[in-house]
Amino acid sequence: MGFILFFSIFTLIYGLMGWLVFSQVGWTLNLTGWPRLLLALVFIAMTLSPGLSGYAGERYGLYAMITYLWLGLIFYLFLGSILIVLFRTVHLAFVARIIGYLVLVCSVGLLTWGFFQARDIGVTKVEIVSGRMAPAAKPIKIAFVSDVHLYSVEGDSRLQRVLKVLNGLDYDILISGGDLIESGIHRNDWQLLAEEIKKLRPPLGKVAVRGNHEIYANMAAGEDISARFHKAAGFDLLNNRLLELPALSIVGMDDPHSREKPENGSRELDLLKKTSSQKPVLLIKHQPFVQEKTKGLFDLMLAGHTHGGQIWPFNYLVGVLFPYLRGDFDLGQGSRLFTSVGVGTWGPPVRVGTKPEVVLITLKPAS
Repeated sequence: MGFILFFSIFTLIYGLMGWLVFSQVGWTLNLTGWPRLLLALVFIAMTLSPGLSGYAGERYGLYAMITYLWLGLIFYLFLGSILIVLFRTVHLAFVARIIGYLVLVCSVGLLTWGFFQARDIGVTKVEIVSGRMAPAAKPIKIAFVSDVHLYSVEGDSRLQRVLKVLNGLDYDILISGGDLIESGIHRNDWQLLAEEIKKLRPPLGKVAVRGNHEIYANMAAGEDISARFHKAAGFDLLNNRLLELPALSIVGMDDPHSREKPENGSRELDLLKKTSSQKPVLLIKHQPFVQEKTKGLFDLMLAGHTHGGQIWPFNYLVGVLFPYLRGDFDLGQGSRLFTSVGVGTWGPPVRVGTKPEVVLITLKPAS
């Protein structure tokens, strides 16, 4: 019922946006007769597509690609349509029509650029000094990936891009910050993707936490598909657990969307208090929410979830909900936070104003 309610509300809002776009595009192009009818049918079909594909759990392939590229296009056309309406309201029809053509060209241009931008994964390098490390200790290199969203629009091509970047890096441990998989993955040959990830064998292993989309995947599958996938991929999945390595302490917190509701201050605080003062401490959480009481108990918190807003100007809205939107933050008391914009996409397979990243962190002792 939750899925039906979500997609019903989404389709209603999306339909209203599409109606405004259809009316203004039709006016701009001066469409009448069968061309206008044909455009109307296209708008109706594409408005229903996200809800139908989402409810069916089929979110990848050519159909999904067209569906969600159209969603991205409608978003920008909607913003432009508001501008057209404003100029028409003050009886500047000529100016409004010029703006209409510019909106069409710019929207297609932004979508095209964002499509290729989403496929250009960069490497962001970060250095963190830990007072807990012995002066002569060897630096620890951490590869951090988040929000891959496997089987969101794309099949295995997204994973291949990520693996290409990871295989070109030198690191001691690989950490996944959640949303590695997408709901509906159980309908596909996910074992093949897991086997590809399993081939990555850094010296200190691979660690992961669950994001909200792992929870959704479990709900859609009717089983703990996230645990099965991470195990098959060779990850140690930390569900509110402390992992002690010879040179590193890692606390991994489950996403608050979990039905078990494990995300509470006392649980996180208790785990951090159990860590060694002689080793650097990592806190891994999918969402970048910081609890004041935990500051000073960890050297670095790694998070994702926000996608950095993914598509401009969503970054302004997401930034209100998540003040630690993206990048490196000094939290004080010797603790830092890095929020990754992630490597994948959700919804439209485009990025405008954000570039996907694998984060390479070097933990080193104070000089």
